[in-house]
Amino acid sequence: QKALQIFQSLKTPREEAETLKNLVELHQALGKLNTARDYCQQALALATKLGIPLAEECQTLQNELDMTETQ
Repeated sequence: QKALQIFQSLKTPREEAETLKNLVELHQALGKLNTARDYCQQALALATKLGIPLAEECQTLQNELDMTETQ
């Protein structure tokens, strides 16, 4: 989360999006799915806005989280 704050203050959106994705994976692994979903929405929105390939990874994570929700 500290890295996220740093990248936000430096206004480096690519690094911010990557950090958000990493936070999704971390919270997903910890079973904190609501927090993972929140970070995932942010990561996906930012990566999509930037038009970077990371958006595909974020969409995959979003799909995984959605599948977990329905089980």
